[in-house]
Amino acid sequence: MIKKIIISGKVHATLFLIIIMITYSFAQVTTNYRIQDSKEVQDFKAKQQQEMQNYLAQFEKENKEFVKTLAGMPRDKKILAVKDFILKQYNKNCLFRKKMYEEQRAFIQRQLNDNPNIQPFMKKRMLSRIDQDYQELKDFHAGKIKQDMEFLDWLLKDKSIDGQELDKKLQEFFKSQKADAQEFLSSQQQKYRFRQEDSFMPKTSE
Repeated sequence: MIKKIIISGKVHATLFLIIIMITYSFAQVTTNYRIQDSKEVQDFKAKQQQEMQNYLAQFEKENKEFVKTLAGMPRDKKILAVKDFILKQYNKNCLFRKKMYEEQRAFIQRQLNDNPNIQPFMKKRMLSRIDQDYQELKDFHAGKIKQDMEFLDWLLKDKSIDGQELDKKLQEFFKSQKADAQEFLSSQQQKYRFRQEDSFMPKTSE
């Protein structure tokens, strides 16, 4: 059961959320400034997508290798191993998310600076939105990892929870964490749709 939890539970949901949010944030910016069809943008998107695929493949490999180490572990050692693994993956995810954000922000800033038709306050506003998206995602994941650590610490203290009951508690908790991630994603998607309707890019004449 713990194998299923680690492979398909909250850690996977976190990676999925990172990749989806990075994609939506970039798409929203390029759409507002109507630069999404340029070759430079397409090349940049392809490069980032490849980076994300490579990162996910490495993550899958590390997951499988980690699961093998859990076989036959005593209760407390197993919980500590899960806790350590999740924390390490979280830290890696933070670095990856920051890298992707910084690359996208620098790219968009160059695109905006090369467009003389966009007023400085509009450029500042869009970059501020990119920063806000990044901070919101960062804060969300920080809150989730805090909950993960608190829950696992609670399990360590309550020695009466073991065997199938332990597996059930873990499964239910990570299922709720995954649901929270999906709810957050839905709220962000709604925000992007609203922004596109409220785009401040000057309209072109038909």
